[in-house]
Amino acid sequence: MKLLLARAEKLVLAAAVVALVAFALVRAVGAQGPGARISMISDWSHRHVVFSQPASWTMAWKLQGKPRYWQQVLRRTGRGRVPAEPELERWRFGFSGFDWHPPQREEPLERDWGESLGAGGTTGVPLNGVNWYPVFPAKYSFNVTAAPSCGNDFVVFPTNLAGVTGGQASIIGYNNLYAGTGAPLCGAVNPSIYWSYNTNFNAAGAATTGTVATSPVISLDGSKLAFVETRTTGSILHLLKWHALDGGAIGTAVAPKAATVWTADGAAAHCPTTGACMISLAFNGAQSDTGSSPFYDYLRDALYVGDDNGVLHKFINVFGVSGTMPSEVLTGNWPITVDTGTIVTSPTVDSVSGNIFLADSGGKLSYVRETFSTAGTCAAGAVPCLGSTAIVPAAAQ
Repeated sequence: MKLLLARAEKLVLAAAVVALVAFALVRAVGAQGPGARISMISDWSHRHVVFSQPASWTMAWKLQGKPRYWQQVLRRTGRGRVPAEPELERWRFGFSGFDWHPPQREEPLERDWGESLGAGGTTGVPLNGVNWYPVFPAKYSFNVTAAPSCGNDFVVFPTNLAGVTGGQASIIGYNNLYAGTGAPLCGAVNPSIYWSYNTNFNAAGAATTGTVATSPVISLDGSKLAFVETRTTGSILHLLKWHALDGGAIGTAVAPKAATVWTADGAAAHCPTTGACMISLAFNGAQSDTGSSPFYDYLRDALYVGDDNGVLHKFINVFGVSGTMPSEVLTGNWPITVDTGTIVTSPTVDSVSGNIFLADSGGKLSYVRETFSTAGTCAAGAVPCLGSTAIVPAAAQ
C-alpha cells in the first residue's frame, strides 16, 4: 500500500510539474490557451547564453519568465508539447530542477542545401581589408508543438553586399527549408526565397553603401528583425518588419517603407498595417561596427551592440513591445565606453547577474552593469556603468 501510494504521489507531482512547465512555456512565448502554438528562435546569441539546471524551486520559478531559458529547454529536449501520461516517467524533478529525457535515437545524415547570396561573394565575406568575425543566420520555427512548417518556418541571411532596389539584396529570407533530393518534406530540391530587401537607407531615407556584415536577430513572434549596416561613416541599426513574397529573388530586392515608429495608422512616418517597413537608427558617435552583432533582451525590448571605438550602445522599444518609437539611449551614462580605440565584440546579457559581458580587439574581457544588475561594482560612478574588473588573458598581455 505504501509503495502504491508513493508511486501515485510521484505521478501527481510529475503531472503538476508538467502542467507548470506547460503554463510557463505558453506564458514565456506569449501564446494563448491550451495547445497554443509555441515558436522558437535560433540565432547567434542562443549559442552564447547557456543556463545550468535550476538548483532549487525558487530558481526554477524565477526562470519561468525568461524566454531564452525556455528556448533552451525546447532545443535540448526537442519537444514543445506536454507529454502524455505514459511519458511522465521520463520527467524528473527535484531540487536539482526538472528535465525531460526523450528516448535516444539516431538521426540519419542529410545532405545540406546551398544557395547563392549574390554575385561577388568573394568580396562580400569577409570585407576586404577588414577583420572578420563569425556570422550566423537566424531561424524562426513557427510551431515546435507540430510538424515543421514549410511555409512559416524561415531563415534569414545577411549577404554582406550592398543592396540595390530591383537588384542585389542586402538581407534575404528563405522558407521551404526542409528541401532536398529524394522525397523531402517540402517537396522541393531547394528552399524558396521568402522575401528579399535592399536595406541600404539611413533614417532620412537617403541611400547608403554599407553592408550587413554581422548576425541578425529575430523578434519572439518572428515578425521583425534587427541587424546592423556596417559603414565607415557610422553604422546603422535597422529594424525591419518583413512582408512575405516581397522581392522574390536575390536579384530583384525591394525597398521597405521608411518609418520612425511602429504605430500602424497610415501616417507618413508610421509602419503600415500590411506590407514591410524599416526603422533606421544611426549609432551615436558615427562609428563603424565590424565585429559586434546585436543582442536582444526579450524581457525589456532592449538591444545592445558595440562599435569599433570601444563603445557599447543601448537601444529601447526595439520591436514595439514596450513602446512605439525605437531610439538609442543617450542618458544615464549611455552609451558606455568599454575600451577606447578597440573593436567591441558581440555583447551578451547575463539574466542572472544582470551584467553585460563583452570582449574587444585589445584582448580584454569586460562587463557592464545595467540598472537591473545584482552583482559587481562600478569602475566609477553609479549604474549603468563599466564594471570595476576587466580580464586580460595572458596571451593578450
